[in-house]
Amino acid sequence: MHGEETGNVTDGKQAGKTISIHHNTFQFSESYVYDVGQEAVTIRGVPSDKAVLENNWFYHTLPDGQTQPDDTNVDENGQPCRQYNIPQDDWTNVEFTNNHYGTDEPVSDIGHPRSDDGALTAEVGTVSQDADTWQHVTLNNEYSNPVVVMKPVSQKNGENPCHTRVKNVTSSGFEYKTEEWEYTPADHQPETISYLVVEQGSGSTDDGTVFETGTVTTDEALTEHTFESTFDTKPVVFTQTQTVNESDAVVTRNTHVGTGDFEVRLQEQAANPNAHSDEITAYIAIEPGRTTLSGTEVEVGHHENVTDDWTQLGFDGSYSSPAFVADMQTINDGDTATLRYKDLDANGVTVQVEEEQSGDDETDHHGETVGYFVTSKNGAL
Repeated sequence: MHGEETGNVTDGKQAGKTISIHHNTFQFSESYVYDVGQEAVTIRGVPSDKAVLENNWFYHTLPDGQTQPDDTNVDENGQPCRQYNIPQDDWTNVEFTNNHYGTDEPVSDIGHPRSDDGALTAEVGTVSQDADTWQHVTLNNEYSNPVVVMKPVSQKNGENPCHTRVKNVTSSGFEYKTEEWEYTPADHQPETISYLVVEQGSGSTDDGTVFETGTVTTDEALTEHTFESTFDTKPVVFTQTQTVNESDAVVTRNTHVGTGDFEVRLQEQAANPNAHSDEITAYIAIEPGRTTLSGTEVEVGHHENVTDDWTQLGFDGSYSSPAFVADMQTINDGDTATLRYKDLDANGVTVQVEEEQSGDDETDHHGETVGYFVTSKNGAL
């Protein structure tokens, strides 16, 4: 707010009436304007009521023993705050309350809200219930806007191709069922399926591994989504439809996963001539490696060249009673397909790419890159 020549306040230049600057985090950039240090906040004149700076976190350091800017810093460049265009040597109608200065982190209610300090709010679970009717899962954590990925389905109680469908995702739970393709009888026996639930947003794990979750509206065309986070390493991306806007069976396929974006599309069975309606699709993107969430070890990785033949996928760690989630990262073969698994144990799992046969009898599938998430804990992470 530029000070005005008229309407002066206490012989200074009036700039606004009431200003409130609160719950920001200002990182001192060490940049310079006109060859002098850059302050975070400049009050350019005198507000007729007051300017209040409270509960802000300034990375700028202050002299030892000083808890807030004092009178000598009113018009000094390079300090956290500055007031100028006034004849006085002290702050005029400017107040400081409960701010923090320096690079050490203050308590969570000072500075920009940090969403539990960027911690990943998540949980995993494993179910083996009736596959043909909608089942409800009650979540352990409290969420504002969670996403759910629930794949792949085990292969032990039925040979027909199938996958999981999710709907009615709320802050406290979701519904799921195992969905067969239209050309097969809808009579699949219960299978074992793990799920991963994460609060939408971005942040990092205990050791700084970057993650991002959110939703994108998709149909049968490839949809590009740009990450808001900065990934140093190409993440592993898991996707799952969260809605049933059309009853035809459908799966998601991911491709062109990079550090900045990825693409996702929907696929119906090959025999269906019509396009699928838009569905809300969740994504969870996590950098690969072994990390911990609230002290629980998890592993995120990928395995190349998984085909329709059963492929052994070994874990880097060992996970008792593992919860296992996986998804394809490529579309090297455009035939409609999803993943299945068997022989899951503490050290690894066997996976395959399973094509459906509504259009033809062959199920040969070119090698795809498969990303996976595994941990030994069921429940809140």
